[in-house]
Amino acid sequence: MRMESIETLFVEELKEAYDFERQILDSIGKMTGAVSSDKLRQALEQHQRVTEKQAERLEQVFERRGMSPERKTCEGMQGILSEGEHVLEQGGAPYVLDTALIGAAKRVEHYEMAAYDSLCLLAEGLGWTREARLLRKTFDEEVRMDEQLRRNAEREVEEAVSVMEEGAGNGGDGGSRSRRRQSAGTARGRQGRQASQKRGRADEGAQKRGASQGRARSGSSQARRGGTEARRGQGRTTGDGRSTRSASQGQRSGGAGAGRSTGRGGRQSSASSRGQKRGNGRGDGATREELLRRAQQLGIEGRSRMSKKELEREVSRRV
Repeated sequence: MRMESIETLFVEELKEAYDFERQILDSIGKMTGAVSSDKLRQALEQHQRVTEKQAERLEQVFERRGMSPERKTCEGMQGILSEGEHVLEQGGAPYVLDTALIGAAKRVEHYEMAAYDSLCLLAEGLGWTREARLLRKTFDEEVRMDEQLRRNAEREVEEAVSVMEEGAGNGGDGGSRSRRRQSAGTARGRQGRQASQKRGRADEGAQKRGASQGRARSGSSQARRGGTEARRGQGRTTGDGRSTRSASQGQRSGGAGAGRSTGRGGRQSSASSRGQKRGNGRGDGATREELLRRAQQLGIEGRSRMSKKELEREVSRRV
């Protein structure tokens, strides 16, 4: 068919994709029955189930374009699958055969990845978002399957080399042992790099957490110091208040040594005052103001109405 438009190109590639998925389903059963590795067999069985779903998605794309599913022979996939069947016909040691079949399966995956990536680009360019989404899902599955086959291949190669070394014995297998050590060293190096990257990420996370905790502790310490300073300030304010009240009371009580102070100094001052009054007898020579203050200290009632003589008499009697 002559390619006159992008729509025509899309439909032709879609038909080929539908064809090679059917070819894979016909061929994958042969490969599954020929492998000796259980893990590889499980991977191929999973691939078969995934391929069936991918064919159903292609049928959905046909329906959305108003077409019935149609196949156009994909000669490229025919050639790849023919190579895999040729490997089965040759036969060989189990681990070597498994490794060869993995290589054939990876060729299939890479062809599918290229085909579906092209279909996705065409659908997106045409604005067919729903079709593009279905095709992109299949593309992502092919990428994951290719990675799984790669891991299987690495394991099969190591096991194949190990079996070859055991079969060769101790003589004439220096090159085989060297390859075995090189393969093991490569695997250990890859594992070491992965572990180092994980440790690096863990150390970075620990440093971030430590810095955050340090800032939290610093803030808490500053808050405690602020509280301490505040309490000290309240203490000074309270002390100043007591001093002010004490001074005010002393002024109201009047006279040096005559205030209502507590403690030994106040008692000594009061005793000294009483001694002076006794020495003066009835308080002759004291002014009326001094007698009034003394009467107030002694708690004499009605003192403001008393004459100076009466004050002297009451003060003397109380003393």
